[in-house]
Amino acid sequence: MFMSLQSQLPDETAVEAKVKEVIDSSLDKIISNTANTRAKLTKYRRQTLWYLLGFILSIFVLFGQDFLPWTYISVPMFILLIGLNYYGRLWFNSQATLTIELNSILVNLLTEVFGQTFTWQMAPVHEAETKEIFHESGLMIDHIDSLKVDDLYACNQPYPTSFRELYATRQEGSGKSRRTVVVFRGLLVTMTLPKTLQAKTFISTESDSNGFAHSSFWAKTLGRTDIEETKLEWNEFDKYLHVASSDGAEARYILTTDFMEKLYAWWQEGKENIRIKFAGNQMQMLLPDSRIRVSFSTASADPKEIEEYFFSMVKPLWRTLLLAEQIRL
Repeated sequence: MFMSLQSQLPDETAVEAKVKEVIDSSLDKIISNTANTRAKLTKYRRQTLWYLLGFILSIFVLFGQDFLPWTYISVPMFILLIGLNYYGRLWFNSQATLTIELNSILVNLLTEVFGQTFTWQMAPVHEAETKEIFHESGLMIDHIDSLKVDDLYACNQPYPTSFRELYATRQEGSGKSRRTVVVFRGLLVTMTLPKTLQAKTFISTESDSNGFAHSSFWAKTLGRTDIEETKLEWNEFDKYLHVASSDGAEARYILTTDFMEKLYAWWQEGKENIRIKFAGNQMQMLLPDSRIRVSFSTASADPKEIEEYFFSMVKPLWRTLLLAEQIRL
């Protein structure tokens, strides 16, 4: 029988202790199952850096002397550039392989932490579906030029939930001033609720000027008149967490005080722009997380670093599932 997270892992201290316990008991397996790839990664990284150093030095030699013909230096430079490209690709590929190997182990450890089964999918399996869900959710109204998708984790308690890693960017400027701007890095969460809601309800945070729940969004962007700002019971929530709904009574019913207290505590940690949408039988969330990097995991065999990497995976999942337990349906 599934026990509530509130009883299993009521606070962050309990989560940290559980993560440490799980990693300590599984460390030998983690190290042994990834040893070959770690060794290759270390080797290719070292060779890449040597070729890079050689290439940089050859540039200094080329422009810092006038007694050797250009061809004497250009040929070694070309060879160094080929080596840099070759070993750089091997380094990148071995990092991606290590990420797959490590995550395939850690997904089983998520089961130990949360007391329920988690599944894991790599980007190619769910990429098209995830991009469709992302665009149809309407949670991101900012312009984006590129959307990269990484791992997906899923579980069934307290409700069927998926966590999808995203990295969205856009290009700004032109010519030499052209640059890539990160629009969103984090998780897209989708949760299937056991009840179909009649209203549409949205939550966004104080610093999120483009968030759904700000009244100006509806009036200026969508021209919606059925969505109105909704006041909750505790004034502190209204000050920092903006709620808007097509039915204020339903919004106040489902968004319990415990739900808002936990969301408020979460927001207070980093004051990042969390966006939440309730519609039909779905709750969808955009959760910023700067630690997410596509096709990347820790290359270290240090137990502390592995523990920190795993905790960075566990924490947003724990926060979300704990929040879901507070929804009143």
